[in-house]
Amino acid sequence: MGMAALQLNHHLVDARLPRRYYLVALALVALFLASCGGDESTEPTSADRDKFVGTWAGSYRCPGGAPLPDTLVVNLGGGALDFSIIIHVGFANPDTVSGDLTEPNLIRIPQQSMGGAPGTAQITSAGALLSYSQTGFGITCGGTNYARVP
Repeated sequence: MGMAALQLNHHLVDARLPRRYYLVALALVALFLASCGGDESTEPTSADRDKFVGTWAGSYRCPGGAPLPDTLVVNLGGGALDFSIIIHVGFANPDTVSGDLTEPNLIRIPQQSMGGAPGTAQITSAGALLSYSQTGFGITCGGTNYARVP
């Protein structure tokens, strides 16, 4: 019996457990670890959606250009987590685009016409400010420090 044997009350007892006990214990540990990992939800909620709604003023800039004052108007769309957004309100060619809340702090705007050209965009919430990034024809322009207009 060697190392696996114990002497208990002057009797030898085999201390090896059957293999099935190890498999059950391993399965229970795996189940416990899997349930712990699912506690944090990254799915957006209506509270996440509501923080984007409003009129936002910030500064917008394309590579090589000067920063320009810019305004975004974010309205609720027809679905639970979508939006109707007016981009570049003060520009000569504002557009109304649609976007979806895909993460608690991120609206993704899929490809559609922006300023008369196809492009994609995203709006990110960071505390009380928004940032805006728009890509079209291989150029990415961005807006920062958009604050809610009272």
